[in-house]
Amino acid sequence: MRRFFVVCVLSLLSILVAVDALAISNVRLEEGSGRYEGRVEVSIAGIWGTICDDGFDMDDAKVVCRMLNMSATGFLHQARRGQGSGPIYLRNLACEGHETNINQCSYGINVSVCSHSDDVSVICSDCGTINVTNGQPASISSNGTSLIISCKDGFNADKNSSDCISETWTIKNIFCRSSLKIQNMRLANGIGLYDGRIEIQVNGSWGLICGYSSQTRYYFSVNEAELICYSMFGTRLLSYFGWGTYPYGQMNGTVYIDQLRCYRNDESILDCDYVLNTTCSHYDYASVACNFSPFNFTDIRLVGNDSDAGRVELKANNTWGTVCPYGISSYTPTFICKLLNMRLLFNIQCGEANVVHGNISSYHNKTLTVTCDEGYDPPTITLYCVGGDWSGNSTCVAAGYPLEIQDVRLAPGPYHGRVELKVNNTWGTVCGNGFDNNDANVICGMFGLSRYTKYTYAKYGNGVGPIYMSNLGCTGAEKDIRDCTYTVKNSCTHSQDASILCYGRALNITEARIINGTSPYIGRAEIKVNGTWGTICDNGFHSYDTSTTCKMLGLKGADVYSNARYGQGSGPVFIDDLICYSYSASLNECRYLKYNLCSHQRDVSVACYGPHLNISEVRLVNGTGPDDGRAEILVDGKWGTICDDSFDISNTEAFCAMLGKKGAQFFTAAYHGQGTGPVYIDRLDCQSASQALSDCPYLYTNTCSHARDVSVVYCGKPDIYLWDAGYFSYNGSIHYADCSYYKKYVGVLELTCDNVTKKWITNGECQEYRFPLDVADIRLVNGSVPGSGRVELKSMNTWGTICGDGFDMDAANVICQMIGFP
Repeated sequence: MRRFFVVCVLSLLSILVAVDALAISNVRLEEGSGRYEGRVEVSIAGIWGTICDDGFDMDDAKVVCRMLNMSATGFLHQARRGQGSGPIYLRNLACEGHETNINQCSYGINVSVCSHSDDVSVICSDCGTINVTNGQPASISSNGTSLIISCKDGFNADKNSSDCISETWTIKNIFCRSSLKIQNMRLANGIGLYDGRIEIQVNGSWGLICGYSSQTRYYFSVNEAELICYSMFGTRLLSYFGWGTYPYGQMNGTVYIDQLRCYRNDESILDCDYVLNTTCSHYDYASVACNFSPFNFTDIRLVGNDSDAGRVELKANNTWGTVCPYGISSYTPTFICKLLNMRLLFNIQCGEANVVHGNISSYHNKTLTVTCDEGYDPPTITLYCVGGDWSGNSTCVAAGYPLEIQDVRLAPGPYHGRVELKVNNTWGTVCGNGFDNNDANVICGMFGLSRYTKYTYAKYGNGVGPIYMSNLGCTGAEKDIRDCTYTVKNSCTHSQDASILCYGRALNITEARIINGTSPYIGRAEIKVNGTWGTICDNGFHSYDTSTTCKMLGLKGADVYSNARYGQGSGPVFIDDLICYSYSASLNECRYLKYNLCSHQRDVSVACYGPHLNISEVRLVNGTGPDDGRAEILVDGKWGTICDDSFDISNTEAFCAMLGKKGAQFFTAAYHGQGTGPVYIDRLDCQSASQALSDCPYLYTNTCSHARDVSVVYCGKPDIYLWDAGYFSYNGSIHYADCSYYKKYVGVLELTCDNVTKKWITNGECQEYRFPLDVADIRLVNGSVPGSGRVELKSMNTWGTICGDGFDMDAANVICQMIGFP
């Protein structure tokens, strides 16, 4: 009989979930330290249940916390805030993060693989997300101001907490790092004694420090490089490298450290923040060149065909060596000649030779030989010192430079794509080597556009034909890439083709409208451009964009809905990705991207807050006494009601304030009967008790019936006002609180309003039941024949049930004997 009963209940629950899959009416957090954290519980048809943690992520947490008028900070798996009871309603919740209600997200209802040990919990706050590396938020104080984080096993953090002050975390980034036992550090494979690949010794083995990670977007920076030079040699930094094997070769050892972050007061990398490497390659290690000065050399000489010209060599530690030309200033040759008791010849007779795209390779008998850089012509240039000046042109010209560029286009276009050039009637591409934002700005400007972003690795597919140029060197001030420098000769492949994405041309939006919705203030958003109505794609559409759209209608933005929530439009999809930067911006001031890839299946819809309501009077109707009843408002001389959707204590207080009272509690689902006339407000969003009711934002969706009319109670907030509304009742002057709101408690608390202090006085206390129970009576309920049914016990004057876990025939025999049956 027990097995049949359980199977029937599960089947009924499956039907309930399937029918009401999009009917989550409320959400709450249970068994946390306060209202900011706890196990996520949702209500369907008045029955509370939990969410399985399978697939639950920060995007899901954002929606849960948003339903509670807070921002998401973290989430916890495996019933970290205790196991719930009742049904497990859903798993694999897949919110995108912008939704206002879980009902707008997709999810699975096959929860047979989940148990309450998989119940998910969330942490909300007024400060939102916090960046924790190798860890996660663990708990938050009851007032939502102090967050504690936990690190992964084997990791620790110097600071494991952050405070939420004025909606900002005092510490925004917390690093949990593994404490490596670094035994030694060295620079390897360098040109000199004080430069090279940074290697650290751990457990007797040498390994690397990551210089660049494409997955985490981490770069080894000047802060880390300067600390390494100072800690190793007590010197300043000359240069550093964060990616690529140039110029110190590849090592096959372990990459020990990733995301090294050093700060002003750190004295060694042991004081810095870092994590264990997971994403770095051996090609992207960190290297430094330290500026070691003074250098203790004992001799200097020139080596070459002339006694007064040649390669500079220095002697140190009885060893002759050379000087690298990188970073040599115009004063250095004069200084070297002075050391040799000579004067700089071409500085005196002919002045300094201004060599462009090449290097002086030799000097003999007042003749300079310049070797041009690779990709530049001619291979060498000879200059003669005649009459105090160098004869000839010392500028090396790029091979094939300049190109006869006939046309420029973006493929596929019109505002984004691979950059393509037409030369000699043949289309080709631009290599991404050296391609930067200045280059992208100039090219977008050629089409009358401005740059959004640039890509250097064939973002829009590999091109065909010649790769006409690389190392495009625009300054950003040019009007045409024909005015920029570039290299024609290159070894690039089409996998490196440069691409750009430009903002679309300014749209002359003359009008906006909301259509096909349930009210004039919610529906598909459409704009009128050059006399033609069209739609906006939901890609990247955010709260700023909602506000600017509603602003054209003289309203304020509330919510956004994707995937043609209110039907597919017709005409052009004018905007693929709208980008507004403030709530106060005009729609025509916003920028946008146009890919020509968005269809009407992704038409965006918006909900605007309704226009100002002229609420002249409020009243309570059909209550049990003068201080409770159905909430009604008088608008333009006609009485109507308020829907209970998302109604909360702030709305209660704003309503009661119009009667000079303090709000105590509210009730949903027409607790004091259904009213008549209009349902003026579907969702009231008062932010505080001090806000005038007429000034509170509200949604009018025209979807709420009088079956959801809200009711309120006066006398101010009781100490237990945070209890869910379903645990309160009111009769006359007595407020009843059901103690079963707290698990393991029974009974009812009576609260009476003190008419002088306008505060609630609590009579009695909740009773906690625990082992052993004082069983006063026992009965069988709802059985099909005498002697069968659900087992109920009476204790502390309250009837309750027995869980089936561990229930066996021995227990059944005892119960049957107690009620006089075998």
